[in-house]
Amino acid sequence: MATIKLENLTSKFGGMLGSPEVIAVAAAAFLTPLVSPYVTKFAAKVPFLGQHYTMSLIIIAFLVFILASKTSHVAIRAALIGLAGAFMILAISPFVGNYIQSDLK
Repeated sequence: MATIKLENLTSKFGGMLGSPEVIAVAAAAFLTPLVSPYVTKFAAKVPFLGQHYTMSLIIIAFLVFILASKTSHVAIRAALIGLAGAFMILAISPFVGNYIQSDLK
């Protein structure tokens, strides 16, 4: 009968939590609701972006992607990529929602 050592299990689990993919998804899930109100308030103050919510989120997502590409720390880069991806999803969700609802009718 095979036995599972607790040390091996915790080291594999800890390694998984530190992977950039998990950090990016966690940042998208947990940080986006905290950061999104501040981003939308900032975008509302900019003359052109305040009138175009979707365009402002796309531009902000690209700026965060650029910032992430310039960052050398892996965890911070992964968190920024997760945030930028979440902003991109927020930007395109009205368009996708319209197509999904029209197909369901």
